[in-house]
Amino acid sequence: MKTRHTATVVDGSLKLDDPLDLPEQSRVEITVAPIAKDVDRKLEALRKFRDLSDATPLFGEAERLTRDQLHERR
Repeated sequence: MKTRHTATVVDGSLKLDDPLDLPEQSRVEITVAPIAKDVDRKLEALRKFRDLSDATPLFGEAERLTRDQLHERR
């Protein structure tokens, strides 16, 4: 199983942004590459979008949005 994760360097160690779905004491191979500021900004935008989409379900038993809500102009 191959997955991709992001982390932050804290006192010389990597602190993962999300927990790994691996058993304790698993051995893994890692490749470390710095994230460019632009990529970091895109990842933050994606996190915000996911949070918003989780908080505002469009399907299922959620309240249906009106035409005005769907085409809100700011």
